[in-house]
Amino acid sequence: VDGRGKFLIPGIWDMHVHLLYALPARTFPFFAARGITGVRDMGGGLDKLSEARQLIDGGIIAPRFVSAGPMLVGAPIRADFTPGSGMLVTSPEEGRQAVNRLLAQRVDFIKMQTMVPRDIAIAMADESKRWHVPYVGHLPLDMDIVEASDLGFHSVEHLYSLTASCVADPAALLPPAPNTPAPTAPIAINR
Repeated sequence: VDGRGKFLIPGIWDMHVHLLYALPARTFPFFAARGITGVRDMGGGLDKLSEARQLIDGGIIAPRFVSAGPMLVGAPIRADFTPGSGMLVTSPEEGRQAVNRLLAQRVDFIKMQTMVPRDIAIAMADESKRWHVPYVGHLPLDMDIVEASDLGFHSVEHLYSLTASCVADPAALLPPAPNTPAPTAPIAINR
């Protein structure tokens, strides 16, 4: 390849997509045509995961593809989510079983949503570690980022809870009461 007058960059990964919400047959070539050489799908139905793998096996132009399959959720999934994109877990044992069901479907990693209670998140992280499978997702509302790191989270998505871990008093992050002036003092950092 004559590269004079041109430039070359390494392949680009899009590390947080929900490609399985859409039609993989349309979106795979779209990513590849724009230089995306790998995608990490963060939650979608098993039927769409199967469809995506069949398309790849059939030779569709596509980036490298890894997927969590359905997200593990601790509360009924919102109506605006694609059907099948979440699996409800309501106990630590159910969480372990869900991890094993997903691994039997050949998912590449396990992803959980924010509303999963801490004890269930810990059980799912332990089960994922037992099988040497990455465990990713949103932080549970009752867990801080340090504990998530200690549990072995491979990535924390949408760092909603990170801010509270960084300040001395998380209440300082709350908006002021109505008709009250906004505070002007700097927020103390958690050391």
